[in-house]
Amino acid sequence: MAVFKKYPLAVIETTAKNFFSQLTMVGLEEFNYPTIMLNELSEKVPAQDFMQFQHSKAASRAFPSRHSEWLILASILLALLICAGRIPATSRQHTIFWMAMVVVAGILINAFVCGALSTPHDRYQTRIIWLLPLLAYYACSKKMPFRT
Repeated sequence: MAVFKKYPLAVIETTAKNFFSQLTMVGLEEFNYPTIMLNELSEKVPAQDFMQFQHSKAASRAFPSRHSEWLILASILLALLICAGRIPATSRQHTIFWMAMVVVAGILINAFVCGALSTPHDRYQTRIIWLLPLLAYYACSKKMPFRT
């Protein structure tokens, strides 16, 4: 609060930047360990275990995450298209509408809290973004026509 009182515009600007950054970060960056993490682990993990760990795909930054990241992004885009076509925006009496509002609110709140209170990381948003494809699947399972 002291920082906010002294520099309100800077805090608001940084918070907004971190929020939007966090909102768009979905990936598996942490599956390939950065060098600094390996250096920290070398001091904390027993030598024999660390030597074995160094030969893993994650430690050698060779874990195949790029295809999974593209799959995540494609499923998010497809889910958004499905939800836009299946969830009636004007009819608030449908349960699916309120489910969509809760999912969207949860994603936005997660991005705000994680972006504002921590440094934005892929893992924070990736943990909950699966709710969008789940919502799209549920919307497709309901007997509702696509909007035209």
